[in-house]
Amino acid sequence: NAKSGGTHVNISGATVAKHAPHKANAVKLLEYLVSPEAQSLYAQANYEYPVRANVKLDPVIASFGTLKVDPLP
Repeated sequence: NAKSGGTHVNISGATVAKHAPHKANAVKLLEYLVSPEAQSLYAQANYEYPVRANVKLDPVIASFGTLKVDPLP
């Protein structure tokens, strides 16, 4: 209900284990996943809101209007 609350939003996270054998590559992967290129792919393929504000939304998602996030944790 965007008038009184908003949309529930799930947050995903990622980390690199302290003793990861290929730490540098893991960091590169995470950096790529939040890049404009990868976020654009997610937005178009999965109909998700990208984590980057400067990434174009899929037209279907854009037609919903501005996302109002429910502040309830």
